[in-house]
Amino acid sequence: MKCTPVDFRLFKLMKVAGVGPERLHMDHSSIPYDEWRALRRHYIGASEISTILGHNRYSGPFDLACIKLGLVGPDKPGLAMRMGTFFEPAIRAFFADEMRNGHIHIPGGIDPRSDVSEYPFTLRHKSLSMFCCNLDGVIQPSDSGSVWALEIKDAGTYAATDLRRWMAGDKPGGVALMYWIQIQAQLAVSGLERALAVIRCDKALMCGPIYRNPTAIDSIERQVRAYWDRYLATDKTPPVDRHSSDVLNRMYPPDSAEGTIEREDLAGDVAMMRESMATLNREIKDRKAEQDRIRNRLRQIMGDAEIMTLGEGIRPVRWKVTTRKSGATYRTLRL
Repeated sequence: MKCTPVDFRLFKLMKVAGVGPERLHMDHSSIPYDEWRALRRHYIGASEISTILGHNRYSGPFDLACIKLGLVGPDKPGLAMRMGTFFEPAIRAFFADEMRNGHIHIPGGIDPRSDVSEYPFTLRHKSLSMFCCNLDGVIQPSDSGSVWALEIKDAGTYAATDLRRWMAGDKPGGVALMYWIQIQAQLAVSGLERALAVIRCDKALMCGPIYRNPTAIDSIERQVRAYWDRYLATDKTPPVDRHSSDVLNRMYPPDSAEGTIEREDLAGDVAMMRESMATLNREIKDRKAEQDRIRNRLRQIMGDAEIMTLGEGIRPVRWKVTTRKSGATYRTLRL
């Protein structure tokens, strides 16, 4: 691998952290984005670990295996992902500037004079060759202490509550848990001891240190090996889950369905599925009836009022007006 002077300096930063050349997988700085995404089929990345563990709100283990095995093409990056990729350098530069000027305080003792750099290499786990990661940057402390991995996120406002609670010291949940798992995977691959999450969300820049968790990393490494050996190495897929509709529609487009298959061996299984669906439909109907009862009780209490306040610091109950694309409006009671 040929290194430019800047690349060589960054490589030296990783050597300071104890990351040797055996962990370097490739330099992705000069690879076209679509080609880099295609190459990801051949390894498991840190951002995919939450999917394997069942904590990804958007995708499941079945979806991931179908992409890795080439049964469907990679997901096309949506607007949010494209914006995140586009703004990543700007967020990194803004964070570095804010830190140097003393506008943000970072728990964990990062010196404001620390050097913040891009790191354009894909790293490979020291013993699991299928396990790789990319770092959004590295932070080299001014006192030549241990390097920090840098993970940058550009999150939507829907994640603000989860992220604020996480940054305040609560256990990560929801989107925050996905981020935490990804960073632990990055620490597992890189061998680094600590990382800094820098997240732009809801007109705020959130910064928080994440330290290596040996128990989590041990579990991640075992799950990566098991997933690879059980499915990808044998060209098999995990069972479908609640996320699988999109991938199945791409594999078997409903509009092109034709012909008949005979599966008398599955008659008993299908009968059980039908009974399960009937039970679920009854439960959904009962729960909706209970929702309607609660909503009607609140309407009775509120009478003609548009808003019902419940005291300082408690979210009020209110009517919300929504306008459809057709121009029609309707009101819903927001609890």
